[in-house]
Amino acid sequence: AWPGGHGASKLGSNYGPTISPQKEAEARDCSQVLWLFGPEQNITEVGTMSMFMFWVNKAGEKELVTPPLNGLILPGVTRASLLALAQSWGECKVTERDFTMKDIV
Repeated sequence: AWPGGHGASKLGSNYGPTISPQKEAEARDCSQVLWLFGPEQNITEVGTMSMFMFWVNKAGEKELVTPPLNGLILPGVTRASLLALAQSWGECKVTERDFTMKDIV
């Protein structure tokens, strides 16, 4: 997806171009493609799935983080359900924000 594009819409044109990179990932013994955006390498999605990270953040809090709905991410029912459930449980901080490869490696 790209700003101003159709990443927030369920269209075949969002999935077709991902077939070749997925096949290349499989040939390299990887199960999925981690989609990054921009020079900061913002994490967006994994394959055709929403991306969530659960970690202990720099403030020492348990946190579930996922990229924001900024036009690059499909606002799906599974994503919304996971966020609502996690918030209702109250066991961790639930955050929608940008995070990068540097944050997870």
